[in-house]
Amino acid sequence: MGLHTGELSRIRVEPSCIDGRIVFHGEGKDIPALVENVISTKRCTTLGKDGVKIHTVEHLLSLCYAMGIDNLNIYFESNELPILDGSCKDLAIAFQSAGIKVLDALKKVIAIDREISIVDGDSIITGMPSANFSIGCMIDYNHPVVGVQTLFYRDDNDDFLQNFAPARTFGFWEEIEKLREIDLARGGSLDNALVIKKDGYMMPPRFPDEIVRHKILDMLGDMSLSGAQIQGHIFAIKPSHKLNVQFVKEMVSIQSSPK
Repeated sequence: MGLHTGELSRIRVEPSCIDGRIVFHGEGKDIPALVENVISTKRCTTLGKDGVKIHTVEHLLSLCYAMGIDNLNIYFESNELPILDGSCKDLAIAFQSAGIKVLDALKKVIAIDREISIVDGDSIITGMPSANFSIGCMIDYNHPVVGVQTLFYRDDNDDFLQNFAPARTFGFWEEIEKLREIDLARGGSLDNALVIKKDGYMMPPRFPDEIVRHKILDMLGDMSLSGAQIQGHIFAIKPSHKLNVQFVKEMVSIQSSPK
């Protein structure tokens, strides 16, 4: 099921060649998973090209980034990836079962060599030079159940698989009908999203801070749209897909500009 479209969804994932990148294929079009192909960040990250679009790519791309997978063909039959249980846990199991092949080529790396900050209201993402890759994230929804949640992620495959991949997408009960009125969350249910009411969660959370864990999961997926492994520390306060994508565009632009 697609989370926002509510349509049944199927994908086929196949290995690609060296320097093949991650590319989505559907309706006769090829859409590389690069920030230049982002056409919407409304509640999810949507890629598109020549009139063909694919919604909610961030969970699959997050898993690819964390597992170091950067050459992949993804064939889709509807215009949204399946949401599964709202996390990328089942995708991780499938990928681990298939196995990962190391290719005879160097990875492309973007090293943050100066401070980069993108601000949108009270949300901010800052990138700083570092010898490694890491993300610090803080969220504050001014909500009695969620509160303030802060977490730090280091570039660690095992840590991601255990502590971030199972974190589900979430939504607030009060927003659901409004989202459906604008044709979003049409496939959302208690089977694929952590729903939050003012007096508690509608099902047990997998982690006490599952919300911020999923925010980091989303950030990793959006950061992968740089088309490279990132070397640097990224700190985010109240991140969103919109802000994530703006940050990636700025980071790529700086990397491409003459020194």
